[in-house]
Amino acid sequence: MATYAPAFEQFVRPARIKPQIWRLIVGMVLSTIIYVIWVAVLFGGAYATIGFGSFEQWAGDLVQPDTVRPMLLLLASFGGMMLGPMLVARWIHKRPMGSVFGPAASPSVISVMRPWSQAFCCSCRWGSGS
Repeated sequence: MATYAPAFEQFVRPARIKPQIWRLIVGMVLSTIIYVIWVAVLFGGAYATIGFGSFEQWAGDLVQPDTVRPMLLLLASFGGMMLGPMLVARWIHKRPMGSVFGPAASPSVISVMRPWSQAFCCSCRWGSGS
């Protein structure tokens, strides 16, 4: 077996504990289901909030998002892609949800997520007025 950098070995160590093919297949199917449900709830909520007439025009704006709200909806749709693997890691692989990002005390994850979450919250507040 090839030896990789120690940081990579530390990252993949939790995944190597239970490397069964059925976990991979069930995990991929479950991640896809979680993503589809996420998008359905997200767009269903938008539809319920603004009504059909506005939603039809607003859905057209998603093709080329020129304003804040359609862009935030598109960015929020990626949340299901993040949530799916995290839940699968917990439910199927019996690993902590954060293990998909690497070691728990990784300063790189914290240093990236903190400014990103602050910027997202500021965008949401800014976008609520437009």
